[in-house]
Amino acid sequence: MRSLLCLLVLTVPVFAEEPVQPQRIPPMVEEMMKHQHDVMRRMLQAAEAQERGQLPDAPIFRRERVDNLPLDLALDLAKAALNACRDLKYSVSVTVAGTTFDSRVVLRDDGATPRSVLMNDKKLSLVFESGERSSQALERLHRKFREMGTNGMSAADMRDLPGAVPIRVRGKLIGGLAVSGSPTAARDEACASAGIQGVGGLDG
Repeated sequence: MRSLLCLLVLTVPVFAEEPVQPQRIPPMVEEMMKHQHDVMRRMLQAAEAQERGQLPDAPIFRRERVDNLPLDLALDLAKAALNACRDLKYSVSVTVAGTTFDSRVVLRDDGATPRSVLMNDKKLSLVFESGERSSQALERLHRKFREMGTNGMSAADMRDLPGAVPIRVRGKLIGGLAVSGSPTAARDEACASAGIQGVGGLDG
């Protein structure tokens, strides 16, 4: 009997717990997180330089903001920008957000890629950090960083990140509108501007 019990003990299988694999962040989300970290780092450098008097005309966080972007207005803006690109046979994504970076409307047209939505977030971060069109913010930051003796914005950012415009009512910033997915970022910005112009009483 004792030998039988020993045999049973020896033959009982032992199940080892499998190690828990860390959940991997999707590459597109990781790319956006890295970009936002880099932009915030550069904006902090510029803000510190402004305090030291090296950037007397830096526009960072200077403009008055009003967190008041009604949903109906955001939807009208998004549709106007989307239709402007549709007229040119472009399939794009449009994002309209308030100044607290809360997306009020996101439209992704048939044929537009999920990445185009992420690109809109990148573009809007420049609008809300500067109060300018993303193309203007890029040019200003690139020039200022070069003046500070550091590397300017990357060639990819300069090529891909125009395409977002501020939304203002009587000069007060109430949100931003971004477009991505057309053949060039300059055309994205043209559609975004058309969205602003398509709704009365606003200036971008």
